[in-house]
Amino acid sequence: NVPGTPVTVSGPTNVCGLTTATYSIAAVAGATGYNWTITGAGTIVGSNTGTSVTVALNGTTGGSISAAATNVCGNGTSRTINLVVTATQPSAISGPSTICGVNTATYTVPSLGTGYTYNWSLTLGTGWSITAGQGTNSITISGTSVTTNPLSGIVKVSSTNSCGMTSAFRTMAVTYCHDGIAMNNNETNSNTFSNIYPNPTSSEFTIDVTSDVDKDVTVEVYDVLGNLVIHAKHQLVSGTNTMKTNIEDFKNGMYFVRLLDVNSNVIHSQTVIKQ
Repeated sequence: NVPGTPVTVSGPTNVCGLTTATYSIAAVAGATGYNWTITGAGTIVGSNTGTSVTVALNGTTGGSISAAATNVCGNGTSRTINLVVTATQPSAISGPSTICGVNTATYTVPSLGTGYTYNWSLTLGTGWSITAGQGTNSITISGTSVTTNPLSGIVKVSSTNSCGMTSAFRTMAVTYCHDGIAMNNNETNSNTFSNIYPNPTSSEFTIDVTSDVDKDVTVEVYDVLGNLVIHAKHQLVSGTNTMKTNIEDFKNGMYFVRLLDVNSNVIHSQTVIKQ
């Protein structure tokens, strides 16, 4: 009988940038020799009748390489693998998924080695752009957006290898939100606000307010997507007041707290962590 088919062909399948490679198979029962052939990607150097061959590759085009076991009865069925020059998709992007209180952030993917460039793009609203690192595996984004609502967008990156092939994109969702300290204070009366405490909290948080007059205020709590999850009114008296807000039933994460006067002006804002 003719010998069986080799189980597998071992060797590099992505040949972009390679000039030489070795391919091999395990010995096949009943075989007295082997017949290797290659198309497109290069040429076999030396003998093509053993269990391994050396190949001179052109490094710019793909093709295939095949091995068949032979004996006096003829050639068995070939085992073939495709040789490609496709670009490798970058691994997961690392960097902040939520940008709060800053105007810059850095995003990085692991290097794919020599011969690769990286194609980054950003969609995070008007005012945000890639300001450094385009073409490398690490970028800096910067923004000057002044929207009062959080922005949701995408950072994505593909790779292009030395053969001119571009990979699929790797993406990461990003949310931008304001730093509470940067909010305008339009309140005409004198107020003193404590920081939120305890922070982080697992159940409720407290804000102490010292006011020089009796007044009504509203406490608003937003999640990182800009959804209003609490809207509660409080009556303040002249002097020191303590306001408590319960977030025990909310998911763990960051929330944004705002105090509004009767005219809906922001008079204080801060972030709180639910854990």
